[in-house]
Amino acid sequence: MKKKEDKEEHEGMELAKRIGLRIKIARLKAGMLQKDLAEKVGFHRMSISAIESGRRFTTIPQLVAFAKALNVPVSYFLTGAEEEMTEAADEYTAEMEKLLAVLMERDAEAVANLRSVMENWDKLPPADKKFIINTISFALKSVKDRLE
Repeated sequence: MKKKEDKEEHEGMELAKRIGLRIKIARLKAGMLQKDLAEKVGFHRMSISAIESGRRFTTIPQLVAFAKALNVPVSYFLTGAEEEMTEAADEYTAEMEKLLAVLMERDAEAVANLRSVMENWDKLPPADKKFIINTISFALKSVKDRLE
């Protein structure tokens, strides 16, 4: 029984992390700071930080408030997709969104330059998506190596 409870708790935490990441990505795409989103949904900024990092769970009414504030469907937080996508496209999109979230924390100007790429993301073939992801990953690794 304990193993089942541990597994369910782990799955719950993983879901909280995925939803938190999607909230963060939607917030960054909307050009908002955590304090801006907190004001719109009536939370403290630290609560937004805890939700985005997966340390705090959200309720359905809270997800509805986030969706309205960020102008995305509630389903986006659960599926990660604003529209239906193929599994391969979803994989690349998820990877790109993670990279953009990391980049946004480090260099908002770089993210602004990538917005045009993201506007046409769905039109790109998988090989181009993979190339862009590899390029950004390499750039982030180079920056990280220089900082260490």
